[in-house]
Amino acid sequence: MIYPYECICGHDFEVIKSIADIDNQEICPKCSSKEVTRYISRTHFYGASDWDKAEFNPGLGQVVRNGLHRKELCKRMGLEEVGSEPVKNIHNRDESERVRASTERWQKAKETALHGL
Repeated sequence: MIYPYECICGHDFEVIKSIADIDNQEICPKCSSKEVTRYISRTHFYGASDWDKAEFNPGLGQVVRNGLHRKELCKRMGLEEVGSEPVKNIHNRDESERVRASTERWQKAKETALHGL
């Protein structure tokens, strides 16, 4: 299983180990500190209601537990999900683009009509 950890130096890292080794002390690969905290407890995988929704996200490079966790990770990494813009903004932008294109076609039609006279 993949277990995410955070060191007191702020470095996040993951360790792949068997359940038999879950209680083994981990060391931060960046600063060699033994003061690290595991994000997910053993109980998360045994009896938590959403344990089966956790998945490895290759874009973020770590296990993501749910949508809120994904948003927190993205924010921490300075990333934004594609398609996260509110639907109202998308409709407003599309409507303004439609009006602009319609006005542009109308202007071209008027110019063509005036030049034809």
